Amino acid sequence: MTNAFLTKVRNALSVLVLMMGLGMGSAYFYSAYIEEPYVTYTPLPFPMPIAPVYPGGVATAVAKRCNSQSTPLSYKSTRQIKRENSNEPAIILDSVLITIPPGCTSVSTRVNVVPETTQPGFYRFSGTAMVKGLIVYHEVGWNTDVFEVKAKPPSAAPATPLVLPIANATVKIEVKK
Repeated sequence: MTNAFLTKVRNALSVLVLMMGLGMGSAYFYSAYIEEPYVTYTPLPFPMPIAPVYPGGVATAVAKRCNSQSTPLSYKSTRQIKRENSNEPAIILDSVLITIPPGCTSVSTRVNVVPETTQPGFYRFSGTAMVKGLIVYHEVGWNTDVFEVKAKPPSAAPATPLVLPIANATVKIEVKK
């Protein structure tokens, strides 16, 4: 092989690598700065029930979620609950995986469970949907209206133990009424 041929091959490879680099750079720029997230939420904040919510109970939020893709979209949503007008840290809840169909749907979401340890007061849920774009993940924030958490009412009756014999063993089961 001649030096002229090797030079042409090297030049062609350099141009190819440069074009690929610009292509990836352009794709990253588009994904990070131009591409809109595929998920939108309305209205923000999500309306919450007026009925009291108790520790361990579900706070139902009403939301409209829109998927701008033509196929179902799955994404992860982080969640937290924070006492309103307080310096207390937020309580971080487990993330959830959500799949929504194309278009817009109104839902009454029941994934926001108030932790058992939550003290009475006014709170709101908030979080971030992590939606994969062409190259980067987009963060779409959401939050709820403020809602009241009330103290759990005292149990109507004490738990009654139920004793069952099982193959030479005794199992005690607490039954709450």
